[in-house]
Amino acid sequence: MQLENQAEAAYVAGHLDMAEGMYRQLLSAKEGYAPAWFRLGNIYARTNRLNAAVNAYQRCIQIDNEHEKAWFNLAVTRMRQSTNVIIQAQEHVSSDTQIKAQMDELFIQLMKLQTGKANNAKAHADT
Repeated sequence: MQLENQAEAAYVAGHLDMAEGMYRQLLSAKEGYAPAWFRLGNIYARTNRLNAAVNAYQRCIQIDNEHEKAWFNLAVTRMRQSTNVIIQAQEHVSSDTQIKAQMDELFIQLMKLQTGKANNAKAHADT
């Protein structure tokens, strides 16, 4: 319990490296502890390690499939991954094609969702 409290305090204070280490240590003792997987997912998302974030959120959901915030953050993280794919694809798509126009529109819509301009939803459920 003390390790979890320390990990949470480090997380809230923004000491993500320290919090990550503590949550990993906590999970080595309690591998099936969904809240720690959720926090790791948040840490990975904040540090742009999106594949690791997806894995952590999925692990959280495997343990607790009713964890609404993990589901939400998984969706947001997948959206960020999709945006990154579109950015990479721009180097390989001809500028005067229909697919380029479709990708540009998809990119705009994804950016609106991620910046909150499409609606007022918070980008990451963090608690």
